[in-house]
Amino acid sequence: MVGLGVGVFLANQNQALKSKASPSVEPQNINLVNLSATRASLYWQTQVPAVGFVQLGTPPIATQTFRDERDLQSPQSHQLHFVTLTNLQPSTTYYYKINSGMLTYPPKEFLTFTTLPKTISYDFPPLIGTVINESKKPVVEALITLQIPGMEKLATVTKVAGNFLLPLTEIYPASSSEVIPTFNPDLKATLTIFDDKQQSQIAINPFSAALISSPLILGQDQNLTSPTKAPFVPHFDINNDGKVNSLDRSIILKNFGSKPTQKVADLNQDGVVNNQDLQMMDQSVSR
Repeated sequence: MVGLGVGVFLANQNQALKSKASPSVEPQNINLVNLSATRASLYWQTQVPAVGFVQLGTPPIATQTFRDERDLQSPQSHQLHFVTLTNLQPSTTYYYKINSGMLTYPPKEFLTFTTLPKTISYDFPPLIGTVINESKKPVVEALITLQIPGMEKLATVTKVAGNFLLPLTEIYPASSSEVIPTFNPDLKATLTIFDDKQQSQIAINPFSAALISSPLILGQDQNLTSPTKAPFVPHFDINNDGKVNSLDRSIILKNFGSKPTQKVADLNQDGVVNNQDLQMMDQSVSR
C-alpha cells in the first residue's frame, strides 16, 4: 500500500511538472507568411528553445512533415521557428498542427489556411542583408519581416553568418482584389527584425535595393530610404559585362581576404571578402 501510494504521488507530481513545463514550449505568435499558390511559410516563438516541425495535409489528416528551414542535417532547438511548406496545390485548404518539443498544438483541432488560386511572378531582385548585434557579432537566430503597403507580409530568417535573403519574386495584394505591384524605387516599406529579446524597425525602399551594404544592428531603428544613409549595390555583375555568372564568382574567390584588390568583391561591405560574399553571390544566381 505504501509503494502504491508513493507511485501515485510520483505520477501526479510528474503530470504536474509536465503541465507547468508545457506552456514554455507552446507555440506563440503564430504567423502565416509568404503565401502563394504553391508555398507558404509559418513562424512562431517559444519561451524556451525547442525542436519544432509542422504536420500538414488536406482535410482532415496531416500526412506531410516539414521542419525548420535551418535544420538541414538534423532537428535543432530554436526559440524562433521558421518552416516553409512547399509543393502545395493552388486554391487548396490545408490542415496543420505544430509539434513543439513533446507538445502538439493545437491538441485536438487543426489550424488551416488556403493557398492562392494562381502564382504571379515578378523580376524584382531579392533583398539581401546581414544582421549583427551591438558587439558586431552575427545574429544567427532572428526573424525578418517585410511589410509593403497593400501587400501580404513577407518573411525570412537569418542564417549562420547572420545573413538573410528575402525573395521579392512573388508579391500578392493583402485584399482579394488583384493589384499588380509597379516598380517604384521611392516606395517605402517596413523591414522588422526581431529575436526573443530585441527588435528593430527599418524604413526601406524594397524595389531599389538588391543588397543592403551596411550590416543592420539589432535593437537599432534605421531609415534607409535616403541614398546618403543607404548606399545600395544594385546588382552582382562585378565585371560589368551585363551578366551575373561564374566570372563574377571567380572575382570574389580571387579577392579572398581582408585586403581585396577589387573592393567591389566585398558584397556585404564588412571589410573582408569571404564565404559570406560568396554565399550572397550564389544565392543571387540561384534565384
